[in-house]
Amino acid sequence: MTFTWFPGHMRKALRRIEADARLVDLVLLLLDARAPATSRNVTLERTLVRRGKRLLFVLSKADMADPAVTQAWVRDLQRDGHDAVAISGKTGAGRAVLLQILQARHKESLDAARRRDIQHTVLRCMVVGVPNVGKSTLINKLSGAARAKTGKLPGVTRGPQWVRLADGIELLDTPGVMLPGRLDPESLLSLAVTGTIKEEVLPLSDLAPGLAELIQARGLGSHAFGNRPQPPEGAPWHEWLQALCRAQGFLLPGSELDERRAILFLLKALRDGRWGPLSLERPEVDAPRHVPAALM
Repeated sequence: MTFTWFPGHMRKALRRIEADARLVDLVLLLLDARAPATSRNVTLERTLVRRGKRLLFVLSKADMADPAVTQAWVRDLQRDGHDAVAISGKTGAGRAVLLQILQARHKESLDAARRRDIQHTVLRCMVVGVPNVGKSTLINKLSGAARAKTGKLPGVTRGPQWVRLADGIELLDTPGVMLPGRLDPESLLSLAVTGTIKEEVLPLSDLAPGLAELIQARGLGSHAFGNRPQPPEGAPWHEWLQALCRAQGFLLPGSELDERRAILFLLKALRDGRWGPLSLERPEVDAPRHVPAALM
């Protein structure tokens, strides 16, 4: 099973991001800490690096991922010479470190301007990422006010929005964009669990096998079933899902099992972190080809 989802407004937004890149000095690339590889757009990264733009990787929603795995991702991204930091929009963890990096880059920009006899300069940054990764939330946290639109549904931000921070730093918010092309089952599952793609367009029945196997492999079945009996370990995914429907009372008229409701129940629980931190990808296994800080 493969799945393609790249609506027209996203294609337009990607072209706008590439055009607006000429206005900025630094690009903040937000990745979901639970699925950094799948939430990357390496093609866009390479385009930005070729244009001389410095990249700063920000692993958002770090409170919802395994801390050790997230730090391994940070180290992996830093090995290519890029700045990288993990943050939590909910707790604010990592915000101070991110601000320190921005201030350091701003100082570098000021020093370079003085060498050219320019008295004043602003560090302009673009915030880029897949839908629902937390771009607007990050900007609001950094600015200390709800200046950028936020929402739970992917695609809330529709157009460019500039936000000025203290000390001469400006951020440009952008709509969420993905890498065009077909998604394999593993990537689609990661994007579904992280809420990158709207539920209305997801092929839920195709997600069922991977979702059930993910929960069983991570030992999360007891959470899904609560105190109710569940199938033995290693049970086929369809038997597991049907048992979940019965245990949770997900039934249609005529006592037909409502597997769609069961899938949505599982996705929401994982997305909300109801069953604890979850890292879907590891750098030594899932990291895409590296994007060096400077392409020769």
